[in-house]
Amino acid sequence: MAVNSELNTDWQRSAGDFSCSVCERKRLPASEFSKKQVERALESIRSIPDKDIRTGPDIQRTLYLTAVCKKCVVEKEEAERAVA
Repeated sequence: MAVNSELNTDWQRSAGDFSCSVCERKRLPASEFSKKQVERALESIRSIPDKDIRTGPDIQRTLYLTAVCKKCVVEKEEAERAVA
C-alpha cells in the first residue's frame, strides 16, 4: 500500500491556492494566513460581478487567492514598532 509520502497527498505539505501580495510567495496553504485574511480573500472572490459561473464535469475551475501572509504581517508590525 502506498503512503502519503510516496504520493504527496499530505494536505499539510501540499501547495495551496494562496499567494502573498507583499512578499509575492506563491502557492501557499491557507495556514500561512490569518483567519481574517482568508475570509477577506474568499469574500473578494464572491463579490466578482462577472465571474465564470459555468458548471459541469468537463469544466475545470481553479481559484488563486491573494492576501498578506502571517510572516509579512509580523514583519510590518515589527517595523512599525521600531519606528515608534
